[in-house]
Amino acid sequence: MKRDLDLVRRIAQTIEERGIPDVDNDQELEILLDDPWLLPEHLRLMIEAGLVDAIAARSGGPEPDSYHVIRLTWAGYEFLDASRDEANWVEAKSIARQAGGWTLQLTLQILTKIISSKMGL
Repeated sequence: MKRDLDLVRRIAQTIEERGIPDVDNDQELEILLDDPWLLPEHLRLMIEAGLVDAIAARSGGPEPDSYHVIRLTWAGYEFLDASRDEANWVEAKSIARQAGGWTLQLTLQILTKIISSKMGL
């Protein structure tokens, strides 16, 4: 599986829009994906990055097969607010790709610079 920051952004937006209080995300987020494991795997990455608080649900195996999101964290809202504007998001992705890499922290730094320059800072 490849990490997809567009999907991370989309999940965060969906959580904010729905105000999801501890629900099974496989049913509630209804994100159309080719691979059903992309959603739980990206939620796991979002937990590791500190973007969401969630509880893992297991159906017998050692690995979680779904997550119950409790809330976006402060870091999750910071990411969401920084990436909210579509034009800024597209510009940040373009800059990161030209540099040959696209990490969450790098993307946040680029977004912050874009927003700061628009504010004249």
